[in-house]
Amino acid sequence: MSMDELTRAVKELELQATEIKQAKERLAELETKYDKSKMTVAEQNREIKALKDKIKALEKELNLENTLAEIKKILWTRIDHSITK
Repeated sequence: MSMDELTRAVKELELQATEIKQAKERLAELETKYDKSKMTVAEQNREIKALKDKIKALEKELNLENTLAEIKKILWTRIDHSITK
């Protein structure tokens, strides 16, 4: 091998090493973005779950209030009937 061929081979290897380094850096950036994306999705899922739980609790409370209101109405009606008799 001549000196020119060696120089070209070394430059080609350096270029390949640079390309590999850039590809690794890009991969690291993409992995970071992916991890952040997964965290965002996980946060959104936790928030959705919390909201669903809150809705269930409020629905139970609402149903209980309606039931209590109905019971009070029935009781007062019976009390009123017994008083008027």
